[in-house]
Amino acid sequence: MRGASPEIPAQPQHYILTMKKLIQLIAPAGVALAALALTSCGCCTGEAKAPSLRSLPKFKELPTIDYGDPPSTAESK
Repeated sequence: MRGASPEIPAQPQHYILTMKKLIQLIAPAGVALAALALTSCGCCTGEAKAPSLRSLPKFKELPTIDYGDPPSTAESK
């Protein structure tokens, strides 16, 4: 065995797979936290606030036509 020490055992394969899975779980969470920390809400950048919404226009009420019930055929005979 060239270069291998009999006193120090090699790392088991399951340890490497476990670390790989752990990194795959932590990396996206770290990216999400970094994105959240780096995005700005505008409150501390000195940007002007968005203008408020204007009120809706007032429309005048149109008259409605009540057609009522259609005449029954028994009454017309």
